[in-house]
Amino acid sequence: MYLEILAESSRNPEIKKAVQDSGQELFDTCCAMIKKLQDKDEASYLLTPEQITHYIFAYIDGLSCQIATADIEYSRELLRQLVQTLLTPKK
Repeated sequence: MYLEILAESSRNPEIKKAVQDSGQELFDTCCAMIKKLQDKDEASYLLTPEQITHYIFAYIDGLSCQIATADIEYSRELLRQLVQTLLTPKK
């Protein structure tokens, strides 16, 4: 369904705007959460909150495409590992 919405947004400017606004709100919220973690030294400073969020979103978007087009299953564990790797403070 998500891929259908994205496809429609490429044809319909109103849908595109709604998708962009929704995506930006989610992106900003995620960045703010990561920034709070960094401020408390609970997340790595090696990447900015925007970079970390970008990588997480890219993973999820790519995974959505893989699930739609390949014979794979969603792995909560792999997503958890990615997020943990991106956020773990360097010691």
